[in-house]
Amino acid sequence: MSSKLRPLYDKLYTTIDVKLVALQANRDGKKRAKKIPMKEGFDRDFRKKVVPYWKKFGVRPKKHWFRIYCEKRESVDPRFIPDDIWFSRVVPHYNHILFSQALQDKCLHQWFVPDVRRPETVVKNISGLFYDDMLNLIDEEEAIRRCMACERYIVKPSVGSGRGADIHFYNGSSLSEQETKQMFAKYKNKNFIVQKPVRQHKVLSDIYDKSLNTIRVVTFVHKGEAHVLSVIVRMGAGGSEIDNFSKGGYACKVHMDGNLDTYAVDRKANWVTKHPGGAVFAEIKLPRFDHFIEVVKTAAKKVPHFSILGWDFAIDEDGEPVFIEYNVIPDQNQKTWGPTFGDMTDEILEEVFKK
Repeated sequence: MSSKLRPLYDKLYTTIDVKLVALQANRDGKKRAKKIPMKEGFDRDFRKKVVPYWKKFGVRPKKHWFRIYCEKRESVDPRFIPDDIWFSRVVPHYNHILFSQALQDKCLHQWFVPDVRRPETVVKNISGLFYDDMLNLIDEEEAIRRCMACERYIVKPSVGSGRGADIHFYNGSSLSEQETKQMFAKYKNKNFIVQKPVRQHKVLSDIYDKSLNTIRVVTFVHKGEAHVLSVIVRMGAGGSEIDNFSKGGYACKVHMDGNLDTYAVDRKANWVTKHPGGAVFAEIKLPRFDHFIEVVKTAAKKVPHFSILGWDFAIDEDGEPVFIEYNVIPDQNQKTWGPTFGDMTDEILEEVFKK
């Protein structure tokens, strides 16, 4: 492709990509809003508060987003950012979307965040080739041998995955050499990673011990400073080995002192004060939380091209953060945390829509 056409192609690729994501987000939002009862005075508050606020930035936001985000609030806060605007305007303004696939590849994460603990890697597969953790080429026989030597391991796609899709757990001794080879073949895009499970901290294990319960942190690097926009803990439930919403899990806000909020929410927007296993959320505090936040902030400054990131960390039995993955086009946590940018909202929207 000629150098003259490349900028046009990049612009079209980015525009088409983010618009499709925004359209899907808007469809999902409409479905969610239909399940939420209309509050008395909501239409009036939307007209008087939300419409004038966003008019300053030349935007007319869709009403259903504020029904969703203000459901549990006494008043309507105009600073909530609708998901379609988040994906189509805000994230592309601060993140270089064209680099998203490469920088999200779990097989390459260690090169961008080398100074944090990660799960022990058994095997990597990149475009059909097998590697060890340091990207030394190995053959398939060696990859099979390494898996069979593990007491237990987890296999997951390294690119293009989400919501716990195609994540599987195995005992090394339970699969024969041929069965292990067949397991590799199931990952048809030939990009996956095999890792040993993390032994999580007792505080998290006591909530639910069948899944690795992870901490999702959304960070924003702005003017040289790393900001934590939101923190939630995601917990499995119902026998699932995965902590995702889509697998029946729960999400609970984590306050900046490490204490969990009173309420957690599931994918059906049910708010509860305790886990089905009995753990009361308001009685739980994450270990060494100040240290955890510093680790995440330091890591956030090391990923090029992406100012906004969604991080998934575990906390191991020693209380040390263990990096699982990051998402370069993250969801917002507004349902549990409130407006994404908080007091920075005016400044950020000014940058996105006016500058």
